[in-house]
Amino acid sequence: MNRDAVARASRWHDFYNEPGGVGDVLRSIRQAYFERSSDLLPSDTSALLKLGIAAKVVDQIDAHIKHIIANGQIEAAARDHADMIAKLPEAARRRF
Repeated sequence: MNRDAVARASRWHDFYNEPGGVGDVLRSIRQAYFERSSDLLPSDTSALLKLGIAAKVVDQIDAHIKHIIANGQIEAAARDHADMIAKLPEAARRRF
């Protein structure tokens, strides 16, 4: 089991969910892009495209952080399961 992934996920989870943390920052950036795009005319396709791409980059950063957190949770669950199996008697362990 990769214990570093669990520790890394824990740090990112705390940093992402704290007030004013990364999650709040990404949401505010995304909101600013959408507000800016609402001020543009439909004919300003270049600026709309740039804002759309920027919002997509923010979404990808957000997804990457969530992936790190989920990976750590999976590693922690796998570790807990392995610990549970290790505590079983030998006869019961053969089933796993």
